[in-house]
Amino acid sequence: MQEFHFRHNHLTAGEVTASKMHRLHQVKLFFPAICHITHGTKVIVQDDNRLEATRDELIIIPANTAMEIINQPVNGLFHSDLLMLSPEIVAEFKAHYLKSWPRTTLHSLCAPLSEGLAFMWDNLLHAVRQDLPEALQKHQAFGLLLALLHVVERVAFGLGVLVSLARLEYS
Repeated sequence: MQEFHFRHNHLTAGEVTASKMHRLHQVKLFFPAICHITHGTKVIVQDDNRLEATRDELIIIPANTAMEIINQPVNGLFHSDLLMLSPEIVAEFKAHYLKSWPRTTLHSLCAPLSEGLAFMWDNLLHAVRQDLPEALQKHQAFGLLLALLHVVERVAFGLGVLVSLARLEYS
């Protein structure tokens, strides 16, 4: 059995829990999302690209992109947290921090979960789940997105995640 729990706001928090492997075909999220696996692994297949994420990474998932998702439990448990970003939050972040990134075909990407990135992720997840004021949630979301940019620059992972952040769009 697989359970989904969501709270809908400008930032939407969700959880996925499963005791058996689940394969979901042709999944499209209406909003871009950032996901963290806390138990088990997640495989995302888009076109010819395949990535496997563990608890040591955050996954950046673009909006309106068809993908196959495989949630794989370890010792009978899979759990992940998901945050979906509203068009308004993404547009404001892009206007302030990502003015000149080129358009490109986008695939889901993983970013290594540094101590700073984990801190920002936990703060944003807490702010959304505790239904803190919208301005505080937005502030935390910008902090997480800026931390993702910092991780990318520090690890020298190329422009992939930066372009992913720039391409968070809605059709």
